[in-house]
This record gives sequence, structure tokens and C-alpha cells, in this order.
Amino acid sequence: MILCKTAHAGFEKAAHYFGIEIVHLEADPVTFKIRSEEVKEHINQNTVLIVGSAPCYPQGVVDPISELSDIAIQHEHIGLHVDCCLGGFLLPFLENSR
Repeated sequence: MILCKTAHAGFEKAAHYFGIEIVHLEADPVTFKIRSEEVKEHINQNTVLIVGSAPCYPQGVVDPISELSDIAIQHEHIGLHVDCCLGGFLLPFLENSR
């Protein structure tokens, strides 16, 4: 499982329960988003999931979901989970507020 250190703590719990190793990536120091290029660098034969946040838990920014989706599509065996527990409700309305 590849995720940014800013991802929700629930992924830690799930990984523990299912015996999945987590690859923690640092957020970009300027944007606070996960870096897609770094995700690509850490994919290996054991990778089962990429996690993106919309928005991320501490800073409230949206990870590059389209880029993460493209990466997951390129690897048939890797899923993409977009954590948007709050964003799923707010983002449709915020798009119109720009």
C-alpha cells in the first residue's frame, strides 16, 4: 500500500489487520500533496493499493487523483482508493465556487 504520510490514520489500522506493508511517502513541502512520480518509483510486485486523498486530512488539499488513477490503470493488479469522506460531500459544491 502506497500512501502519503498525510493520509487518514484508518489506513494504518487496515494495513495492520490485513498484514499489508505500507510505503509512507512524504508530502510535497510546497503543495502538501502526494507526488505521483514518487508513487511510480515505489511500485513493486507486492503493491496492491495506491491511496489518494480528496482532501488530505491535515492540510485540506486534494491529491493529484487523475495522475494516481493513470498510474493504477497502468498496473492491472493495483487498486486506487480515494479517501473523500468529507470531500465527497464538499467538493461538488466547491467546484462551482471558484
